[in-house]
Amino acid sequence: MTASITQHDTNATTGQQSGWWTYLRALGPGLVTGASDDDRSGIATYSQTGAQFKYSMLWSALITLPLMAAVQEICDRTALATGQSLENSAAVDSNARDERS
Repeated sequence: MTASITQHDTNATTGQQSGWWTYLRALGPGLVTGASDDDRSGIATYSQTGAQFKYSMLWSALITLPLMAAVQEICDRTALATGQSLENSAAVDSNARDERS
């Protein structure tokens, strides 16, 4: 039992986390960012929309959820490749364009 817990948490030889735990840790900032939009006005808007349209707009989740996941994955890969957040990468790119103009 201890070996399987160790295997899921960290790799004993390399000391790196592996599997779903690493994926969930990478997903963490995106989940926090997505949840930050749930303020009072947003909840009121979602409630009113749900009361008016009921389940008729649920089909849009089938389209938007994979697109949102793809954007989050692109941002994660960009951050891992550059070692910078997406905000910092965009600022560097914006400054480079300004200098070329």
